[in-house]
Amino acid sequence: MQVSFELLEGFTIEKEPGIPNEDRFLVSGSLRAIAVCDGASQSYDSATWAELLCRAFIEDQCVDRAWLARAVADYNARYSVTDLPWMKQAAFERGSFSTLLGIEALSDSTLRGTAFGDSLVVVSDGDRFVESFPYQEPEDFDTDPRLISTAPVFNAHFTDEFVRTHVHYFDLSRCEAPLIFLMTDALGRWVLERKDDPATLQMLQSLDQSSFARLIHEERSSRRMRRDDSTLLLVGIR
Repeated sequence: MQVSFELLEGFTIEKEPGIPNEDRFLVSGSLRAIAVCDGASQSYDSATWAELLCRAFIEDQCVDRAWLARAVADYNARYSVTDLPWMKQAAFERGSFSTLLGIEALSDSTLRGTAFGDSLVVVSDGDRFVESFPYQEPEDFDTDPRLISTAPVFNAHFTDEFVRTHVHYFDLSRCEAPLIFLMTDALGRWVLERKDDPATLQMLQSLDQSSFARLIHEERSSRRMRRDDSTLLLVGIR
């Protein structure tokens, strides 16, 4: 049976008022692919790079070095480096960085996830946690993630074998009410710390934009969640 996605909710909030949000997400017109990217704040115009990576995945889910080269070329074509002030030229040459988390609906109730960096997908059966990818435990977030860069020197590790180790298949056939949660890292760690409590995923299913913002602000203020751009997508299967 061929499946497709239903975007039930999509929320995002910036790390600080007045500071641009560098998270991006995109859903394909066919409803068979979704991408979430988290641009790294320390890099040059990472929001644009995150947006381009989302678009690249929606257009083609076969991620490899040629796919990445096309995305980098698209990014570079948007700038005239010689017209930038010298300080911005140096920042541009150091590169932009972003995570990429993409899911694709396949046949027979199977999803394929592709993840580079620390954005997280969680699969639940109703409010019961089933599995997560690419991380399974909150401590996994303590390791610096391998991000995708616009600078080729930082993509030397991006081999076919590296890509294969960052792909995971989800079998939904045993789930009576499968739900998919896509989220960026601060929220992802918070969820994994509470994954054994069904109330966590139950609560996330009940949010609207105002209650999502309230949750993030409260958890940041109590230091139970790291202050960062935070994005949550709730996705159903049909």
